[in-house]
Amino acid sequence: MTKIGEANPANSEFERTKENQITWDAQQIAAIRELFQEEISQKSVTMQEVRDKIKDHPTLYDKDAKKVCDRVRSEWRGVKNGKTPQSDSAAELPGKKLYRTK
Repeated sequence: MTKIGEANPANSEFERTKENQITWDAQQIAAIRELFQEEISQKSVTMQEVRDKIKDHPTLYDKDAKKVCDRVRSEWRGVKNGKTPQSDSAAELPGKKLYRTK
């Protein structure tokens, strides 16, 4: 049992994980989708490819290569039949159908 004043290791690990998360803005996501279009559609990317592509990129040069690589891999979820979604709205669920009542 954790006493008052003692750090709970589970909570501190959660906080560290939360601090390391990156919030991607629309411009950065668009840059990743454009720059890594082939890798996303093929669902294949290496750290060296990421490092090489982002080192001189005006939007992504200051990002951690591992975080960019993770983001590229997360884009694979939207890939169907080798085609990437054009926007985030492509992944949205359809709205509710309205039915008329008499």
